[in-house]
Amino acid sequence: MRHKIIVSLLFFALFCLMAQTVSAAPDQEATPKPFKFSIQGESATSPEALVHSMTTFMKALPQFYVAGQVDYDKIFPDNNKILYSFDFDYYVKRPGSFQLNLDGDEQNKQILFNGKTLTIYDADKAMYAVIESPSTLSIDEMLDKAKEHKLMLALLDVGRSNFGDNLLKDVVKSAYVGLSSVGDISCHHVAFAKKDLSYQLWIEEGDKPFLRKFTVTLKSNPAMPSWTAEITDWNLAPVLPEGWTEFVPKAGMKKIEFLKPSTQPVSAAK
Repeated sequence: MRHKIIVSLLFFALFCLMAQTVSAAPDQEATPKPFKFSIQGESATSPEALVHSMTTFMKALPQFYVAGQVDYDKIFPDNNKILYSFDFDYYVKRPGSFQLNLDGDEQNKQILFNGKTLTIYDADKAMYAVIESPSTLSIDEMLDKAKEHKLMLALLDVGRSNFGDNLLKDVVKSAYVGLSSVGDISCHHVAFAKKDLSYQLWIEEGDKPFLRKFTVTLKSNPAMPSWTAEITDWNLAPVLPEGWTEFVPKAGMKKIEFLKPSTQPVSAAK
């Protein structure tokens, strides 16, 4: 188990996608248009039905391990974008424990949750921060609490029991794009648009609808930065050693405080 470390809490609140239709020039072959349709109600190609199926499947998993890579845009003056990336692995054991590790261009971080305490450790800066609860919390409850401290990361939300249901909130457009391959795996490609962001999901075809890829695009930013995660490995029986969610500070590490929920207005925090 890689002990490189996770998560810059910065960017990416949830995932996005644009359901945009395109018309080809008259002298070109017509470009297929994304569209929303349903055959006999919740059909196999209804975007919402596919997300519900994925959510039901993932919610029933008592534990899992996923690994892959994230590519994301970082915005500089004049809307110039630089593409960065990091590798990740994510261990989840329900109802209340996980470990997320990030290792890449700007990331050398880890997030651990043991039911009562969530710890974020930045190895490059030798700093860590802790959110504690007096009572035992589920993963969903702790991630809700973490949001109050401005900690939001799309990868963490993959561990939520209501992951897909959250994606469908406030959707204004949806599209079933078609079958597409992620690596050598055939996936249903679906797209959803909200007011300020859009996202796309690639959900494995068949009776095990694993999430294989997702992309988020922030439409409220003129540069329209995107964030894409590809999951290359799913393991439903990971080996989790004793103490896998415990963080023990070492000499020289500095503890810092999370932003308190009431110390800063939401507009300023953004």
